Amino acid sequence: MSAVDGRLAQVHALVAAEPHAPEDAPGAMGALRRLCSAAEKAIPASGAGLSVITDSGVRGVAAASDAASARIDGLQYTLGEGPVPGRVHLKEARPRV
Repeated sequence: MSAVDGRLAQVHALVAAEPHAPEDAPGAMGALRRLCSAAEKAIPASGAGLSVITDSGVRGVAAASDAASARIDGLQYTLGEGPVPGRVHLKEARPRV
């Protein structure tokens, strides 16, 4: 097993261990919320969010560990400040942390 495969297995295990919340959407959206919740615990952090950008530049919050994190994550787009607006690299087409 490669190092990448090992890390992916760890991530899958962390997400699988996260309990389903009543507010979880079915399918991928619920899994993304659980991914954020797992990241919050693994880092550790007070919250986690997942932002996305389309090829046309539309930006938004895809998921968050909780409602407060979703609001805070969304504020960076409203205010034009924060880690994501200043680090958008559409031409590189790769994830940014």
